[in-house]
Amino acid sequence: MSSPLPDQPRAEVEVAADVLERAPMAEAFAWRILSLDCKQGLVVGVLGPWGSGKTTFLNYARPALRAGSSAVIDFNPWMFSGAEALVDSFFIELSAELRLKKPLAQIGKDLAGYGESFAGLGWLPVIGAWIERGRAGSKVVKGILERRSEGSSARRRRLEAELAKLKVPIVVVLDDIDRLSTEEIREIFKLIRLTASFPNVLYLVAFDRHRVEKALSGNGIEGRDYLEKILQAAVDLPVLPAGTLTSQAAAAVEAAIAGSEVRKLDQELWTNLMIEVISPLLSNMRDVRRYGTAVFLTIDALGSEIALADLLAIEAVRVFMPDLYAELPSCAEVLCTPGERDTSPEKRAADKEKVEALIAAAGEGREEEARAMIRLLFPFGRRHIENYGFGPEFEAEFIRERRLGHRSVLSLYLERVAGANLAGHAAAEGAWERITDAAALEAFLRAVPAERREEAITALEAYQDEFATEMVVPAATALLNVGDDLPQRPRGMLGLDASLVVGRVVVRLLRVLSGPQQVAEAVNQIFDALRTLSARYELLRIAGVAKDSERKLLSKVDGEALGRRFSETVAATQRAALVGERELARVIFRARLYADSEASLIEIPADPEVTLTMLQSARSEQQSQAVDSYMVRRTPVFAWSALVDLYGSEETLLQRIAELKSSAVQIPADLEELIDKYLGGWRPRDFDDDEVEEIEIHGEGGNGEEIDDPPQGDGDQD
Repeated sequence: MSSPLPDQPRAEVEVAADVLERAPMAEAFAWRILSLDCKQGLVVGVLGPWGSGKTTFLNYARPALRAGSSAVIDFNPWMFSGAEALVDSFFIELSAELRLKKPLAQIGKDLAGYGESFAGLGWLPVIGAWIERGRAGSKVVKGILERRSEGSSARRRRLEAELAKLKVPIVVVLDDIDRLSTEEIREIFKLIRLTASFPNVLYLVAFDRHRVEKALSGNGIEGRDYLEKILQAAVDLPVLPAGTLTSQAAAAVEAAIAGSEVRKLDQELWTNLMIEVISPLLSNMRDVRRYGTAVFLTIDALGSEIALADLLAIEAVRVFMPDLYAELPSCAEVLCTPGERDTSPEKRAADKEKVEALIAAAGEGREEEARAMIRLLFPFGRRHIENYGFGPEFEAEFIRERRLGHRSVLSLYLERVAGANLAGHAAAEGAWERITDAAALEAFLRAVPAERREEAITALEAYQDEFATEMVVPAATALLNVGDDLPQRPRGMLGLDASLVVGRVVVRLLRVLSGPQQVAEAVNQIFDALRTLSARYELLRIAGVAKDSERKLLSKVDGEALGRRFSETVAATQRAALVGERELARVIFRARLYADSEASLIEIPADPEVTLTMLQSARSEQQSQAVDSYMVRRTPVFAWSALVDLYGSEETLLQRIAELKSSAVQIPADLEELIDKYLGGWRPRDFDDDEVEEIEIHGEGGNGEEIDDPPQGDGDQD
């Protein structure tokens, strides 16, 4: 990644980087002022507002100044604090520089003596009252007094005589005068006036005219009149051509992001943001360099995580509207929430007030840029500034494209931490790239950390508007195979089970198909490609094979045919393959339901490992929560009555459990504890056994057939 232009002036050797083409002008200016008569001294101004390139202009002029003068001496007044320090330092710095040059050594010595005659005096002419400084040591004081007795006039005459001998002038450059305090600006110009008549001394003074004129005004004197008495000549740096700052900002951005991984640029949005938000915030080339540096420092961390146009715009806001930026965290919810979720007129009024305060924080004259920022970066917030709004249906698009208008993306920018929601969407992007290749998609999802896998699958819903026919079979196959291994974890009262997370995406994929016949063909292809009975059972549930299911993706005939096929597959499965099936209890229930006759009912093998698998698949949690409490109480339970039905009698079930406990099969400690509780007669107190069975196995309101349908109220499962 290449670095953008740093926030510092162009050095004299960097003429190749003269983007404003100032070098030829600066060179011509240097030769022109050197041709002026300097026998009585000369003061020339280089004028321009802050950041307009005065220092760069002087640097481009230096080669010619060095070639045509005795010496070029720089004095940076802003490095010294206070009026007295300025005067002392002025003579010390200039004399030291001159002494280093043999032909000018005597001039340097005389200049030091002349300056010392003013040091520590409270009566310095023109400059005004100074604070008397103590001098350490009587010898120093004695020496000063002896040299002072000679008189400043005599020293000045000797200095002038030496300077008059020069064939070409000495150039003294004073830059950044407009950085000084008002009092210091006054003092430096008094100092220039005091020494401006030295022969063959050319002062080149760079400053912002408005700032200096304001500082020099006072006591009935206009700053402009005072300045005109000091300056013999001046050059005003040309106004930048229209569009130059914009084009230079674009170039700085390109330099900043070169070699970095960034998201695709929305060209139309970027153009609007540049014209309405970024360009109006840029006043000079210094602003361009500051902006380019800000992007350079941010792009590696967030360039691949946030929409590029949004990121570039919000960086400009951060740099040039810091007060508005500071208010963004408190307005995040208002700016990133669809209008339909406003709960009341009072809430809408309060939100509007927040947005108005945010706009005001941009500062006087920046209100339009702030409004454009809201309109372009935070579409949900537009309803607070104009009669236009975006509905919740745009949330999926915003997070898919990583727009700052989505709360999770804005949080990432402000906090530099990706929450679970955004981390899941980051993984979903990788999954989306492999959506037509079942093997590649499954391998990718299995490589996602287990704690993020479910969020990644959920996040695929954001792409549902782009689901296509060719994606259905490979994507559904991979999702169902991976979903069979999703880790179970504690959930709140309304949390979706892992199987439902997969089911939501698969349902949306199947709905892309044109009709029941196409669905039937796809479902049968998916059925063949699934590796476990539990995954096939999940496919039946999703397709709505059950007689009273409200979701009918298959025709009645195709549904019954698929049910029989499932039953036959289960019946043909060897005992070893049943061990470890995640949903074995539901698998056997469903297989029996679609058996052709009672004679073909699937029997549960009398095998301890199969019994363990049955108990594990029939275990769940009973959850309860008091109305006035945040705590969700979780109680492990078995769907005991369902197990009794599946084994034919409680006696058979107890016998199988006894055989399991006496076998060498290792029973997990928590499961064994629950088994012992049931064997001891324990049953959940909050629900009777049938109710627990219906909630955990059958589904609320179930009738014994629909053991696989989710409870009502779990959200949109379709």
